[in-house]
Amino acid sequence: MTDAFDKIELELMIHAETEHAVLVSADGAEDAAMWCSKALLDFQGPIRCGKAQIVTMDIRLAETKGLL
Repeated sequence: MTDAFDKIELELMIHAETEHAVLVSADGAEDAAMWCSKALLDFQGPIRCGKAQIVTMDIRLAETKGLL
């Protein structure tokens, strides 16, 4: 079970969005972006492609996707 200590807030660039996933990067470079399931992320406000926004996710997911 995860708790609040297993979560991290990151400012990520949202490059693209599908029904179930978003293409995000930590440095704004689309060539280094990773697809993440929207079900595993919490967004502050509506998803805005082409903009950076605060995203909350499991810290292990952020590590796995190279977002830290």
